[in-house]
Amino acid sequence: MTTKWTTSDLRGLRVFLLDDDISLARLISKELEVHGLNVLMAHSLAQAQSLFPGFNADLAISDINLPDGNGLEMVMEWKRTQAEMPVILMTAHAAIDSAITALRLGAYDYLQKPFATEALIAAIVRAGEVGHLRRRVKQLEGKEKPLEPFQIIGSSAPIEKLRQVLERVARSKADTVLILGESGSGKELAARAVHEWSPRAQEPFVEINCASIPETLLESELFGHEKGAFTDARERKPGLFEMARGGTVFLDEIGEMPLKLQAKLLRVIEYKRYRRVGGTKDLEFSARLVAATNRELEEEISEGRFREDLFYRLDVIPVSIPPLRERKSDIPLLSKHFLKKLSAQLE
Repeated sequence: MTTKWTTSDLRGLRVFLLDDDISLARLISKELEVHGLNVLMAHSLAQAQSLFPGFNADLAISDINLPDGNGLEMVMEWKRTQAEMPVILMTAHAAIDSAITALRLGAYDYLQKPFATEALIAAIVRAGEVGHLRRRVKQLEGKEKPLEPFQIIGSSAPIEKLRQVLERVARSKADTVLILGESGSGKELAARAVHEWSPRAQEPFVEINCASIPETLLESELFGHEKGAFTDARERKPGLFEMARGGTVFLDEIGEMPLKLQAKLLRVIEYKRYRRVGGTKDLEFSARLVAATNRELEEEISEGRFREDLFYRLDVIPVSIPPLRERKSDIPLLSKHFLKKLSAQLE
C-alpha cells in the first residue's frame, strides 16, 4: 500500500527553474535546496533551451512572462520531449488565461504571484509524486493492453464499418478529414480515434468548439497573438495551431466558424502557413486538421454562410457517424454502459 508523499520524499529531486526575475529565482532556489532538492536556474527561453537537455529534470517550475518569449513555448517543448515531467507555472494575475491554456497543454499546476513558500512546496510535493507515478507507468508500458482508441459504444454493422473507415483514414496521408454527424453521435470520439490510430499519436491532440467562443477571441485561440496585438494582449500567446505541432487539430462545429476566419483557415490548409494576430512572421502548420459539423454544409454554402472552396478542401475524406436510430441493436450495450457509469458515480 502506497502512502502520500511528504517533504522528506523530495530529497534528491532535480528541479529546473525558469524565471527572469533573478532575485526571486534565487530565493526559490535556496528554499528548495533547504528541502534537499537539486535546482538548476535559467532566466530566459534561450538559456532554458540550452541548459535543460543536459539536466535530466524530475519537474520544472516556469514563469509565463519571459524577456524573449512565453513560457508556454517551453511547456510545449517539454510535453514533446519529456511528457512524464510535471510542470508548475508561476503567473501574475493578468496572465491567468495563459496559465489555463498551459493546463490544457499538459502543465500540472500553476501558482499566482505572489505566493507563499508553503504553497510552492505543497505543489512540488504533489507534482513530485505525480512525476514518480508517471515514470513508473512508463516503465510498465507494454506489459498491459493499451486503451482501445475507438470509444464509440456498439457492435452493430454500421459501427464496425465506421471503425474500419476511421482506421484507414487515420493511417492515410490525408491532411484534412471531415466528420459529419448529428449532435451526440460521437464526432469527438471519432476524431480522437483518428489521432490515436495515426502515426501522430505521440504528438498533441488539441480541440476547440467553434460555436462556443466569440468571433473576436476565436482567431486568437487558433492563431495565437503577439504582445500588443489588441487591448488585453499583454504577452505573446501561442495558438492551437502552434500547440498542435505535428499532431492533430480538431475543429468541432466548423459550420459555426465566421466567414472571415474561414478565409484564413483556407489559407492555412493551402499554404501550410499562418501568422499570429498582430504578427508579421509566417509560422509553419504541420498538424492534421480534423473538422466536424452537425450541419448540412452544402445548404450552408447555398445560403452564403460557408465557403465552397473551404468545403472542398475539408471534404477530401468525409466520414459519416451513423445516428442511433440506424443502429438500434446497440441500445442494450449503451444502456449497460451508462447504467454502470451511473452506478459507479452513486457508490
